[in-house]
Amino acid sequence: MTRTEPYVAWRVWNIQEIAGTGHYELESIVMPGIWPWYQRMESEHKFLPHVVVWHDEDITKCNCGIYGLWLLADTIDQYHRDFFKEPTFGGGLNPSRRAIGLVSLYGDEERPHVAVGPKGARAPYAYPKELWLPGGTANIAEALSNAYGVPASVGMPEHDNNEAGIHD
Repeated sequence: MTRTEPYVAWRVWNIQEIAGTGHYELESIVMPGIWPWYQRMESEHKFLPHVVVWHDEDITKCNCGIYGLWLLADTIDQYHRDFFKEPTFGGGLNPSRRAIGLVSLYGDEERPHVAVGPKGARAPYAYPKELWLPGGTANIAEALSNAYGVPASVGMPEHDNNEAGIHD
């Protein structure tokens, strides 16, 4: 049976300002990549130095994909981690420039596989569903809401807002 509803999970992003314009975009925190406005984010199978062989497009057979976590507590822990010890990945932890949010994770006819596990899921495609900016401002929240067409607010998400874990 093919699943038609996306999986909903928690995720962390960096927030990047576009060269002093007052416009903002979401950036992945582990692999470099800007999330496009009003378009799905698509994972790529990239050759990395630690990958021994090239692989096919079935993400259940590799570690590629866009990740999301089922538990808000795990996501908050990730929010506080510093993934960017190397300057090529953004230059360090800045909690005022991070967002926590719900993300829709899904496949399609061409790339249908979504890897589901006990802590979360990873999928070939994703789009933000709702954003919270624990250290952000109302202006940044409004700019991100307009850019992605999703609700965005300042503060930390509350546990009762947890829609994550909508999965089989």
